[in-house]
Amino acid sequence: MHISNEEAIRHAFNQINLFKRHRVLAEQARQNGNTSSAIFNELKMYKAMDSLELYIRVLNRNERELQDESDETQSTTTTE
Repeated sequence: MHISNEEAIRHAFNQINLFKRHRVLAEQARQNGNTSSAIFNELKMYKAMDSLELYIRVLNRNERELQDESDETQSTTTTE
């Protein structure tokens, strides 16, 4: 499945927002002494960060593919 850069960026920002949300919730839970909720939200933070990394990798892959296509186009133009 190919994800467009626009879609990957949208998902990446969603993951950033989830990370920040769960960070705040974890801090609030710790302050209230609710350790299990704090741990749950910290795990959600890590999950959001892992998803963010995947979307950044998609952007990187798409950029490499564009660069490869550009390089191929240039090499065929110079050999003709």
